[in-house]
Amino acid sequence: MKYYYPVEYMAALLTSVMGETTKVSDYIYECRGMGVNVLPPDINAGESGFSVKDGNIIYGLSAIKGIGINVIDRIVEEREENGPYLDMDDFAQRLYDKGVNKKIIENLIKAGAFDSFDANRNQMLIAFPMIFDNKSSEKKKTIAGQMSLFDLGDEEIKNSAKTPLPPVGELDKEELLAYEKEVLGIYVSGHPLENYKSLLEKNAKNTTKDFIREVVTDAEGNVISSECKVNDGDFTVVGGILNSVKTKTTKNNTIMAFLDLEDLYGNIEVIVFPKSYMPNRQNLVEGEKVLIEGRIQFEDEDSAKILAANIMNFNEVPKKIWLRFKDNEHYNSVKENMEELLKSSDGKDRVVIYKEKEKEKFMLPVRYLVDVNKDLVEEFEAILGKENVAVTYEKAYFKHGSR
Repeated sequence: MKYYYPVEYMAALLTSVMGETTKVSDYIYECRGMGVNVLPPDINAGESGFSVKDGNIIYGLSAIKGIGINVIDRIVEEREENGPYLDMDDFAQRLYDKGVNKKIIENLIKAGAFDSFDANRNQMLIAFPMIFDNKSSEKKKTIAGQMSLFDLGDEEIKNSAKTPLPPVGELDKEELLAYEKEVLGIYVSGHPLENYKSLLEKNAKNTTKDFIREVVTDAEGNVISSECKVNDGDFTVVGGILNSVKTKTTKNNTIMAFLDLEDLYGNIEVIVFPKSYMPNRQNLVEGEKVLIEGRIQFEDEDSAKILAANIMNFNEVPKKIWLRFKDNEHYNSVKENMEELLKSSDGKDRVVIYKEKEKEKFMLPVRYLVDVNKDLVEEFEAILGKENVAVTYEKAYFKHGSR
């Protein structure tokens, strides 16, 4: 039975566990299941704890690593007294002498707290050291009795004195999410696995959600049933990101590993015994995205692990790259350039051509097998446009067989 709580209740619940990343993550998944968005911290709308705005929950500013509660209180007080922060120059000008340093600004940017400013995170990460140093210099001049441009009161002068932002594009999605994870402990504005949903749907037998026991109670709170989608001893395949990899040398001088695997819904512990460690060791790297084939082990009703047999990196899963053309004429006009690009990429992935006008679809011969990676996709996107390039994933087969 699914319960839906008021959004204010969920915000208070998140605030109560703010220092416990696992619980925060669990409650955020619960919020999303209720249709409630949890947004990144916001310097102009957020509070110290988790708060509610327009039916959404805003991540608590105090949950950002490396920023003390006293500094957060000063940031919020300054905003309430003198209005929203306009940009990074304005923020630094108003908070420089109130405990805000470069590291705090960097973490606020990485958390997405400055996203309401007219700049992307990449621009701000490059510009903030100069902005901070400029404010430091201005403050020193003011202390020495010199008047700064900002003291003159003319808006045009103030605007001309703002630190210029570099003309660079935003970081890619995975870099943005990695920074969020670094300073918040979890992903907030998305998840690195979102681009791999088709791979997981085709290859993962279970998700971490399946390991959670669903308890149904009556009106008096008595347990009617307690069910789990997986059972002790079941053979499964799960996929996700390796958050941690810890190795241990056994008494027999062999190596085993303990993994923390995160998918779109949560985490699960994976044990790699020595027999499975050696053939899979090249894929046991923190941050890597992997498929894990193994047996489920329940230590008790609520605590499950996976005993790994085989581990495959997402990069090893066979793929197809789909290239869409307006018509046959369009295809022939870029065919030569396309073939040169295909010849420069050596791999095991297939290329599928689709001509929209003729409704013609065909797979290129095996001599055009390629390695479908980020660079190749971007090169084809530059030729055809992003909307005309797509990658799909095939069924994965583990090298060492199943079971």
